Amino acid sequence: MTGTHPPRIAVLSTLVAVLSCESEPTAPATGFLEVAVSTTGSIIDSDGYVVTVDGSESLSIPVNNSVITFAGLSVGNHDVELEDIASNCDLGDAATQSVSVESGSIASTSFAVTCSLILPKIAFTSERDGDFDVYIMNLDGSDPFRLTNNPLDEGGSDWSPDGKQIGFSRVDGLDSDIYVMDADGSNVVRLTDHPNQDGGMVWSPDGSKIAFSPFRSNGFGIWIMNPDGTGQVPIFDEIYDEIAMEWSPDGGRMAFNTLRDGNWEIYLMDADGSNPVRVTAHPGRDVLPDWSPDGETIAFVSDRDGNDEIYRMNIDGSNVLRLTHNQAEDTQPVWSPDGSRLAFVSKRDGNLEIYTMGPNGESPVRLTFDPGRDSGPIWSPEAFTEVD
Repeated sequence: MTGTHPPRIAVLSTLVAVLSCESEPTAPATGFLEVAVSTTGSIIDSDGYVVTVDGSESLSIPVNNSVITFAGLSVGNHDVELEDIASNCDLGDAATQSVSVESGSIASTSFAVTCSLILPKIAFTSERDGDFDVYIMNLDGSDPFRLTNNPLDEGGSDWSPDGKQIGFSRVDGLDSDIYVMDADGSNVVRLTDHPNQDGGMVWSPDGSKIAFSPFRSNGFGIWIMNPDGTGQVPIFDEIYDEIAMEWSPDGGRMAFNTLRDGNWEIYLMDADGSNPVRVTAHPGRDVLPDWSPDGETIAFVSDRDGNDEIYRMNIDGSNVLRLTHNQAEDTQPVWSPDGSRLAFVSKRDGNLEIYTMGPNGESPVRLTFDPGRDSGPIWSPEAFTEVD
């Protein structure tokens, strides 16, 4: 008997051990996942992204120099997705990655986001962040992005014809000067440096000149300069305050405002300042001309019917057509590059906001919705181009 059966104590010990293992189940095997993100390029959305694992668990992550950790993930493969990426940013084919997590280990993966400025856009001036700065937005008003961030007020912008730069004015008390920057807000360069006011800058259609309206000894005149700020010369006198000039599409003429007749009227002149011709003659104030892309008509603002409204006329002043009919102020009309829409500014909803409408005033659409005043819309070119 002794040689054929194991000792009872050994059998009992084995049984206890087995029962003990069965009464304390092993916890499921889990691991960790670290996710890193880097973002390069321009017009980077500072709001950051969202990382989602297997379509359920999500964590926010900043745009750069950031790592987040998911804990307690089951062992095996997991789908990791980067979300909330701005429309001008791209991940290529790596928006979703499959990552293997092992028990007790830390798996890792990373995403590289590249952002770029995509035209067309509308540049505008806004005080939505406390002072006046230059912003850009999509043509439907979405994705507004702040380009300038200076304690001084900045605005009055204009796109270069190739879409690569934006000019603007920076105001310091009674002094203002003209600057240019890349269209993403980088590489700011000062063009004018005068103790009086320099503003109202507009690029010539071929990009070779910038017209601007400085205040010197007697009033505002019209000057031109090279795109780097050199060669500043007057082309029209300062006696009567000549402002708000706009080049014709072919660059051969300018429309502008003047007080030379005792009232704000619109004139045309050759691009060298010669042959000024009056095109409006109304007791009301006619201001802010903007030439249509086909060169046939001019949009402008007038109070001839009691308050500021937007009108359109032939370039000789004939066939005046009222485009807006609102008790509130409608102002600052600017043609789109293809002539299909006009951007403008209105107080019709109680605050200065930016709208667009058709060339006859039809189908108005509101683009901005912010308590801060939005003004000065300027259409970009349709795409980046090389100027001849």
